[in-house]
Amino acid sequence: MDVFVTGSGNAESREHHLCLSSLPPILLEIVLPPAYPLHAAPEIVSFHVSGSWIPRSGRLLRKLQGMWHPGEVILYAWVECIRSADFLNSMNIIQDGTLRCVMARNGSSILIASNRIPHATPHLLLPFLTAYESKSQSSKFNLTSHSCNVCFESPKGSRCLQLSCSHIFCRACLRDGWSLYITEGDVVRVGCLDPQCVKEGQEATEDEVRRVVTEEEARRWKWLREKKSAERGESHWLCISQRLSPIDPSIVLCPMFLCQTPVPKPAGVQEENGWERLRTCSSCNYSFCSFCKRTW
Repeated sequence: MDVFVTGSGNAESREHHLCLSSLPPILLEIVLPPAYPLHAAPEIVSFHVSGSWIPRSGRLLRKLQGMWHPGEVILYAWVECIRSADFLNSMNIIQDGTLRCVMARNGSSILIASNRIPHATPHLLLPFLTAYESKSQSSKFNLTSHSCNVCFESPKGSRCLQLSCSHIFCRACLRDGWSLYITEGDVVRVGCLDPQCVKEGQEATEDEVRRVVTEEEARRWKWLREKKSAERGESHWLCISQRLSPIDPSIVLCPMFLCQTPVPKPAGVQEENGWERLRTCSSCNYSFCSFCKRTW
């Protein structure tokens, strides 16, 4: 289903498009009276729409209650009506498979049209629908079997990991390979195991590494990455966090054997006064001379 969400004002005038495979659930609490189904309908004692994405949800409640006729069993029909989302068309919430959420320009009244969902806060509805879709896709992934091109088995998604390049491998194969590379210090090979990605040098992200290896191995992987970048004069991590230039030959490694974090030159220090040699490691707080590497 295509969903379009548009807010009001200049900052929110752009229309956001979502393609959803499922919508947030509708929760019903039902009590069956003794006279059901011959003379009494099921009693809906609780009716809740997650995220309040359905406008005027009372219309859906009345629609469900109106579906029952004396002598008929109605619970399955109710479930199918909600599961298939047929009520969206009958309530004029969507048209031609498109669902729209639009706020009026004045920010107070709501535009109502046959192909739009009127919603008081579409800017809050958008992240809610996005988060639910992500959770839904994750659940489907975990319940689906995926083929691993390393062990040629087909474990469930809960035992697999889909990398940023979209290739899927079982965690056991990734753990065996990545742990070995980290132990040997070959961090460049910690990435996708697909031959094409290996040829292109597709490396794993920090989030992917932490989801596969142990915390100690993840720390060693990050340290090796920083050390390798510092040795090349291209400290990627420091450039992001401290806004250093891509090539900074003044970066030195902390001389502490168990640390060796790349340490940049302190900012605002004048040249040729001796203090430009002072370095203080941000990881272990060790202060040292950048020339002799001894304690300052």
